[in-house]
Amino acid sequence: MTVGNLDYHSGNSYQVIPIEPRGEGNRRIQHRLEGRNLVRQLIEEGKGVFSCAIVSTWSSYRGIELVEADTVQMTETLVVAEQELKSQTRHYSSPTSFQPQIIATENVSKIELTEKHGVDDIFVGHKISIPRAARVAYAPYFRIEALSQSILKIKEDQNLPKGCFEVSGVKENGFYFLVKMSTDLFGWVKNPGLAHKHQKSILCFALSQGLEILNKEYFEHKSWKEFANLNYLYSHLKRINAPLWDHEEFSPNRAVALWLPHEFDASEDAESEF
Repeated sequence: MTVGNLDYHSGNSYQVIPIEPRGEGNRRIQHRLEGRNLVRQLIEEGKGVFSCAIVSTWSSYRGIELVEADTVQMTETLVVAEQELKSQTRHYSSPTSFQPQIIATENVSKIELTEKHGVDDIFVGHKISIPRAARVAYAPYFRIEALSQSILKIKEDQNLPKGCFEVSGVKENGFYFLVKMSTDLFGWVKNPGLAHKHQKSILCFALSQGLEILNKEYFEHKSWKEFANLNYLYSHLKRINAPLWDHEEFSPNRAVALWLPHEFDASEDAESEF
């Protein structure tokens, strides 16, 4: 069960949303399984468990964290479980990817699929077996570090005047800001040489423009909560006591300054050709 998979009827879905960390604690997520289906049956019978796979490219760390059974809550059509990603501060080096999933905790043999399992009609009457540790549902991978990079995408635009860029919001892949840059600026930002702190200044300016877009579009309603990246960003800004885009006193410049504070080195300026 995953986004775009047609095995299940509409109304059956598995989604994961970020939730507010406790104090300065680790990142927390909420698993949400909707519908009456085979995956829910496995969880009800103790044969399935919510989990999160962790992959650290640099350290070669591979692991999986399981949700405690007593944190799972069920209603007639919804199963919800909260999870704190404890490995966030213990085992890995950046960059690290996370994939929420539901896995089988034991071998399940010869299940005859029926309409109550929520599957498409073409699967009804077929028998399947599920091996222990098999993924029965999963959500897309996400990264928790370098939020500024995950929410900012840079693209060259040859039609822009020299040294110019423009920012827009794109409601795909958890939402991101698309920054179109002139050819000269794009090449320099991608390879800044010694002037990497100047590069950061430009990217901060782009982020500030992006936050201003959020303020204009989402000040009066909460539809931004459907986007994973915006939930992460909002939680992070709130945690560092930065202005929030749905508040009256919002200031995008101050928010970015608190998010990515500047540290300048005069010697670096002198060496830069920018």
